[in-house]
Amino acid sequence: TYPDVAKAMNLGYTAYYKPATGLIMLREYILGHERFDNAFKTYINKWAFKHPQPSDFYNCIENVAGENLNWFWKGWFVGNGNVDLGITKVSQYDDNSTIITFVNKGDIPMPVVFKIFYDDDSSEIKILPVEVWQRGNEWKYLLKSPKKVKIVDIDPGRFLPDIDSTDNTWIKQ
Repeated sequence: TYPDVAKAMNLGYTAYYKPATGLIMLREYILGHERFDNAFKTYINKWAFKHPQPSDFYNCIENVAGENLNWFWKGWFVGNGNVDLGITKVSQYDDNSTIITFVNKGDIPMPVVFKIFYDDDSSEIKILPVEVWQRGNEWKYLLKSPKKVKIVDIDPGRFLPDIDSTDNTWIKQ
């Protein structure tokens, strides 16, 4: 939406807060610091004193980062959908396996960054790529570990603007 067409009460959000949040998600959650910083610096150097279009930004970031981000550009910058990831079930079995069921109830697919806390107070972070949502809105992740899972927490850094964070953490009862 062009600034002169947007409602004045929404202009600050659509022109500043939403793009800033998108860049934070790209750097902190999707690409990581190194790939994002390299791609962003390349974009700045390549397009300084010129008149880039959004597609120029998208293409430069993708080319330097080495990842197709069409799903992100479409969902976050072009569309107006929401992010809503969750955990629906965690099943632990005697054969040292745990199945964690994730769900995407939102309009925008996202990678799933989650932290697993074990009974022995150790923890680890795992990442599922955005492609897990290509076949549906539910993904079962198989965790092989002799340790018992105590907590599973999606987006431990709290970078995603998830519209319903009540289902982002599973705690063993």
